[in-house]
Amino acid sequence: MPIDSFPQTAPWSPAAPVGTATLEIHGAEAPDDLVIRIDGTELRDDTPAAHLQPGLTGITVPFQDGTTRTVHILTSPADAPADDSAEARRSWRDRIAHARSLTDDALTIVVRPLPHRQNGDEPAPSHTSVFARQAVRAGAHLILHTRADADPHVEVVRESLSVIGGRVSIDLHPTGSRVRIAAPGPQTDTDALYTRMLRSAARPAAVLLAVDPTDDGGFRVELDALHRAPALLHRQGLGSTMTVWEDEPQELRFDRAVPARMVMWERELTRRGATVHTVGTRLLFGAGPTGAPYLVHVTETDRTGIPGCVATGNKRIARTLLQNAGVRIAQGRYFRVSRPVEEALTLLEQHASLVVKPVDGHAGLGVTVGVSTPEELRAAWRAAADHTRVGILVEEQFVGEDVRVSVVDGIARAANQRVPPQIVGDGTNTIRDLINAKNRSRYDNIHLHAKPVHLTPHRLSRLERAGLSPLSVLPAGRTLVIDHKANLATGGDPADVTDTIHPSYLRVAERAASAFPGQGIVGVDLLIADLARPADDDSHIVVEANSFPDIASHGTAYTGTPQNVVGPAADLLLSPAPALPRIRRRTAPAPVDDPTSAALLAAEMTARGFTIGWLTRSLFFATGHGMTLGFERAMTDRTSQAARRVLQRAVQRRQVLEVAGLPQPDAQTFGPLRCGAAWRHARKLGTATVQFGGRAPLDLQGMSRDEFEAAWSAHAPAIRSHRATVAVRAPGDRYGVLVVHGRVLGVRRLDRTGAPTASASLHRSYRRLAADAARAFAGADIVTVSLIVQDARTPATAGSVVVEHVGIDPDLVAFADDEKARVRLVRRIVDLHLGGTRPAPERVGAWNEGAAGARTRGRALLPRVGAVVRRARRALSR
Repeated sequence: MPIDSFPQTAPWSPAAPVGTATLEIHGAEAPDDLVIRIDGTELRDDTPAAHLQPGLTGITVPFQDGTTRTVHILTSPADAPADDSAEARRSWRDRIAHARSLTDDALTIVVRPLPHRQNGDEPAPSHTSVFARQAVRAGAHLILHTRADADPHVEVVRESLSVIGGRVSIDLHPTGSRVRIAAPGPQTDTDALYTRMLRSAARPAAVLLAVDPTDDGGFRVELDALHRAPALLHRQGLGSTMTVWEDEPQELRFDRAVPARMVMWERELTRRGATVHTVGTRLLFGAGPTGAPYLVHVTETDRTGIPGCVATGNKRIARTLLQNAGVRIAQGRYFRVSRPVEEALTLLEQHASLVVKPVDGHAGLGVTVGVSTPEELRAAWRAAADHTRVGILVEEQFVGEDVRVSVVDGIARAANQRVPPQIVGDGTNTIRDLINAKNRSRYDNIHLHAKPVHLTPHRLSRLERAGLSPLSVLPAGRTLVIDHKANLATGGDPADVTDTIHPSYLRVAERAASAFPGQGIVGVDLLIADLARPADDDSHIVVEANSFPDIASHGTAYTGTPQNVVGPAADLLLSPAPALPRIRRRTAPAPVDDPTSAALLAAEMTARGFTIGWLTRSLFFATGHGMTLGFERAMTDRTSQAARRVLQRAVQRRQVLEVAGLPQPDAQTFGPLRCGAAWRHARKLGTATVQFGGRAPLDLQGMSRDEFEAAWSAHAPAIRSHRATVAVRAPGDRYGVLVVHGRVLGVRRLDRTGAPTASASLHRSYRRLAADAARAFAGADIVTVSLIVQDARTPATAGSVVVEHVGIDPDLVAFADDEKARVRLVRRIVDLHLGGTRPAPERVGAWNEGAAGARTRGRALLPRVGAVVRRARRALSR
């Protein structure tokens, strides 16, 4: 509905200033009733707003102290279809923005029928979450999803409320307002209703803080003068802390939007004389004092190799590698998600208690600890299945202290005992009150402010089994362990034990970390029966290794001596990478029947005396000559996970190239819901390309809108994670340049999809440009640089070429025309990887030809002339 035709009733106001005012909106199937009470007197028949009309109803209430409160109520027609389409949500956003433009400080209420009626009495927040988030961004303070005879459900979206069902009343007063929600039927069991609400809440910690149960079986939420509900806004606002992890602590103001790790990284790198560039809140890059580039993406750096990351990220593979390293792990079994849960029930007969977790999970998501009954196993199985694409692990539960040891450059630097979330009763406050107090304390911690204690369905079930609810009062001195899972992300507390743990466990952690080559920083999780007892087969297990550890937790431990782990990590980052020994072939590589990048590399490594251990069809570790090297497709343990992260994200990738001074096409990024806007922008550009995440750019010439939308839908996961980029298609031909350790090993023409085709040649200045583009991303050792070149035979200038894309994991097969060429190419790649070849001849920064370029060419010719003279002298001497 266009805004100019949006129905709007005449604003209503009482005849004289009042002391109190209450608005009651009936939660009927059709939202057409509004009751207004002024100072306890109900106004209905003579009130223009007594029956909500479709559109906008405005109410202005003057109070006796001279203040005025304005309320805007937006409704849809009673017979409106339950339309939850993107177009319908966009129309609502426009209406809300229009209402806010009339009176910016008005309390804006949206009344909307529930889009889909559900069977039973349980509300379905998933049907309203997208609408609520978009409505709040547009300016709504209270969203009422009306539904008859439904128990109320409340969600907190930022600092606004989304309410499903129930009878809603808003008490207005000069300094704020109170929202009251009551069940439509007789008084209910408040404990049970509150527990059900938390069980289905998207953010239970926010609901726990904002929604206060009342004695009459309802709930209330206090809003301040700006109509905001109580909320601990994670990743928003400024905080203050002391840098207790440093030798001389200082007061530090920090932005909650920036992870603590990034704050510490920037401080440590700056202190060491490195240049620091930041992009967003998760990327740091620059150069050290020696000029060597570095790259940091949260904890992953250019010393975080991709093969080891793949191995640590798959708990099934990690178990195999840890066993091979000689460390003790829990007994258990792996199950595919498609297998029935009944196959896992037999493990309950073997172990008193189980742990269920997704094979590819992280941050404790989908992990359930303390499973002891078939019903709990089924629930835990469902929770793990919701967070995995690979499979589920069911393991014995080892009872012990949860300890995270951070290993940097092979040395255990610090150990944190992760204390499970727990509270201590005082005989007065409820469990809800105690958890809220704990979350307020965590909110002031630079590391824990975004990690509140949530009452998940599993934790609520634990309370129920103990005969408790969130509204129960704990006796004074009683300790309640909310969950045995002690991950900091799920509410655990860090306690430093570096100086008190038996040193043998630090050696166990170092041995576990060594099972994953190419990982400069590894977090090793152990369960230990007694921290003071030396390690033996019965005293501990290694739970997992993490290539993405939160090393900031050691600096902000609640107890013990905080440790600075980021400092040694910065030293590692700025130190030269160790040189690998030159290892020649012993035999010719065996022919490869089905040539892939991984198969060709494995054959070459075998020819040099390495033993190949395949972990997946594309991942293998090569062991020999006193070392183990990892390979995943065309990525090695020198291909950094940080570089892959950056190259998948257009904004970060473009910023790095911009700092490097490299030419790029103009571009704009689009989120997953902006397919139409992306198409219109592409049409406006005339000639354009689209890139989904870190995939190769795709030319849009000749593509219809239906084809564009089909491609958009096919790449939806990449767009959700990394957005889509529409860029100007620069004039010229597209070339793919294979760059390995700064050296150009191949040039191919690329088709409109970015796939390599025929071999080609480029002026050496373009080769230097491609090498510079690859070197801009520390840890990008084998990459394809896509260039659009106007004339491949003439020297490069800033106006004749653009860097369209830089991508890791190239298809090595596509850069060779036959089997012999593939063998030669892979041999050169492995020579460079093992340090058997001199550095690249492509000079840094010498691609932009001109007077300076001519001088560079002259200097470059001198060594070549000298080499010719030396060869001639040797020939004459013979």
